[in-house]
Amino acid sequence: MSVPVPSQTDTYNTALDIYDHTQPLTVDAENRLYVNAVLSSGSVDIGKVDQGNPGTTPWPVVNEPSTDANITVVTVGTSSTQLLAPNLARKGIIIQCVGSPLFVILGSTAATTTIYSYYVLKLNALEIDNFFGTISAVVASGTATVQVTEKI
Repeated sequence: MSVPVPSQTDTYNTALDIYDHTQPLTVDAENRLYVNAVLSSGSVDIGKVDQGNPGTTPWPVVNEPSTDANITVVTVGTSSTQLLAPNLARKGIIIQCVGSPLFVILGSTAATTTIYSYYVLKLNALEIDNFFGTISAVVASGTATVQVTEKI
């Protein structure tokens, strides 16, 4: 399948400016992107797609909104402390530390004051969407109370 690619000098305001409804990519009136493609040979592996029974209508890709949240309070000290375990149902998180600056790290690596993903000043909040792994934190000295909201 050959899809026309616009040149780098072209400018477009919306996906509708790039492709009309006869092309593989379309956008409906509610700004949902549809992919409508037929391969002449071979296949493309995009992983598991579970959108119900196949049909002639394209399947919209929808990011379901969060409908609930788990709120926990964690005491963080000078050694790396896990704020959240991995959770594939997580839609996003909000981390807030009132008492002192916080060094936050995403993933399984321990947080330190020199190895971290985010430095959050006291009285500020950190909001992250689309991360499902472990989240840990550390403070430079003493301890701090951290409020963690996990959107699910």
